[in-house]
Amino acid sequence: MDSRSYVARSARHGHETTFAIERQTDGNGTTRLILYGELDAATRGDLRTALRAEQRAGAAVVVVLDQLSYLDSAGIAELIDASTHARRTGRRFAVTPGTGNARHVLWITGVLGQLCEP
Repeated sequence: MDSRSYVARSARHGHETTFAIERQTDGNGTTRLILYGELDAATRGDLRTALRAEQRAGAAVVVVLDQLSYLDSAGIAELIDASTHARRTGRRFAVTPGTGNARHVLWITGVLGQLCEP
């Protein structure tokens, strides 16, 4: 299994946000992007960059949210955009929400079923 990590730190309104993406590829060509930290307006561009790279490679993508401590509407919008693009282009895309804060936020906003359907 191939594994690489990308880390981004950004300061916004006097608050430093830590966000990391660990990329793992299995033998079937499916890429798992495991997200850590805070996915918000300050870090969504990092996720967008990683997702676009996987789209260009034609990989099936699973985004794992188990390790996120914070998820806001900007992060949700990025996940929805990626899901929509994958469906349009016939690529597999899934989100694994875990059981924590990210799952709760997706449920409250009404997109849990849309992003996490089988």
